[in-house]
Amino acid sequence: EDLLFAAGYVKDDDYSDRDEYKVGKYYHYDQYYTLYDEEENELDKVSFVTIYQKAEEYMEDDTFVRTYWNCLYVE
Repeated sequence: EDLLFAAGYVKDDDYSDRDEYKVGKYYHYDQYYTLYDEEENELDKVSFVTIYQKAEEYMEDDTFVRTYWNCLYVE
């Protein structure tokens, strides 16, 4: 994250599909980082993806599975 900020990226959006899955299934949470030019045109976007296993309703925390970076623009 620090390298992205140093390169001019901003943290600007997130997404989770947790509500689409039943207990025990895996879901993801994405945090998006975007690089803009001087005219605020989007140049690049990457996401930091965290995978969880959805917990029983009475449990407070879902189970962490893994994380990875995902490049959204591949040329």
